[in-house]
Amino acid sequence: MQRIMVLGAALALSGCLRQGTYTSARPLAKGHHEVAVRANGLAAATPDDATGLVQAAVRYRVGLTGDTDLGAGLGTDGLSLTLKHRVHDGPTQVSLAPEVAGLWVDGFRSVLAQVPVLFGWTSAGGHELTLGPRVGVWALGSDGFFGDGDATILTSGLSLGATVLLGHTVRLVPEINVTAPLVNVRGDGETAVNDSLVYLEGGLALVFEFGGSD
Repeated sequence: MQRIMVLGAALALSGCLRQGTYTSARPLAKGHHEVAVRANGLAAATPDDATGLVQAAVRYRVGLTGDTDLGAGLGTDGLSLTLKHRVHDGPTQVSLAPEVAGLWVDGFRSVLAQVPVLFGWTSAGGHELTLGPRVGVWALGSDGFFGDGDATILTSGLSLGATVLLGHTVRLVPEINVTAPLVNVRGDGETAVNDSLVYLEGGLALVFEFGGSD
C-alpha cells in the first residue's frame, strides 16, 4: 500500500483545511450575534519531514435558539458552514458541531465534512475548557469528483481549547488540534492506510459578541 503522500501535495498547494473549531461548547443565545477573527498555523508531519503554512479567516455566527447556532466563515482556507447544537446542558456542556468546508484553487479542490463533539467545562468566572474529538471525510483532487487523481480520506482528530473572557462581549479562544488521516481511497479504487502522517494545528480567535433578544 502507498502512503498518503497526496496530502503533502495538498498542503503545499494551500489546499489543506483548518480542522479546529475555535469555539466553545455553549451555543450562542437566541438572537445573539458573533464575529470572530482567527489566525492559525497548520503543519503536516511524518517521522522524517514536516511542512506547514499559516491561515487566517473571519467568522460570523447567529443564535437560532437557546441550544442551536449557525455560522459561516471565509478565509485563506476557503469557505465554511457550521452548525452547533447542544445535546446536554449541565456542569458539562455537550454539543454536536457539524461543519462543511471547501476550497478551490487553480483547478484544485479540497472539501472537508467533519463532526466534532464538543465537551465544555465552565469555571466560576465564565471561562471554558473545551475538548473536541471528531471524525471527518476529506475529498481532494482535481475539479471533478471521483477521477483517477482524486482521493477521499477518512480522518479522526482531537482538539483542546479554551474560551477566555476579556469582558462581557469579548473573548479569546486558543486551540490546539491533532488530526490523523486514517484511510485514503483513491479515485482509481486503490486504498492506502496511513501509518505515519499527522496534522498539527494551533491558533487563536478573537471573538466579539453583540445584540440579542431572548
